[in-house]
Amino acid sequence: MKDNKINLDDKIFRFIFIEAMRDAVIQLSYKGNKKWLMESDVLNVLKIEIEPLINKVLNNKYTSQDNYDEDFLCTTINICKHINNMAQNDNFTFGNAQKLINIMLKYFYITSYKNDISKDFFRFCHCPMDQQLLENIWSKRKNLNINKTLGNRNYFLKSWGNEDFEEDENGRQIYPKRYTLFQLSVRYFANKEKKNSLEYDYYAW
Repeated sequence: MKDNKINLDDKIFRFIFIEAMRDAVIQLSYKGNKKWLMESDVLNVLKIEIEPLINKVLNNKYTSQDNYDEDFLCTTINICKHINNMAQNDNFTFGNAQKLINIMLKYFYITSYKNDISKDFFRFCHCPMDQQLLENIWSKRKNLNINKTLGNRNYFLKSWGNEDFEEDENGRQIYPKRYTLFQLSVRYFANKEKKNSLEYDYYAW
């Protein structure tokens, strides 16, 4: 019985990974070869990087936004490093990695459906950055107190797949400014509606 449970868990994780990866590299958001990203060898490598973050969410181990954001950034850095090393190019960007993780967590969020306790476990998760949600936030920008920092329409709505890490004064990779502004904006509107960011994503779609 125990072995069957482990096998089922692995199959569920694999299903969610493949669906999320397809979303992360859809159309022109990833310029490299996409088919090999769905293969078992890639999954096995990336599972080591992604699973700890997801397990901490599912087990309610995050107690602050800063703590979650730190782990999320570290995970995206490692995902990009592994994929680009395997592909021998730098086509897989932060934009692709954030979409992969955020869509996976969006799928896992379904497990909390009609369960207010486990729903709260996802309170620090990010909303996937994609064209639908970028347009949603841009259309409401006049209600934001950070409206002036969003930049112009072309800047804010450009392809999320091209969004890559920025660097701090010490040369360390950090969140792109546009991604940070996007997440702050989503949380602002989500909080007004007494939702978390992933709930806001479902409603916006």
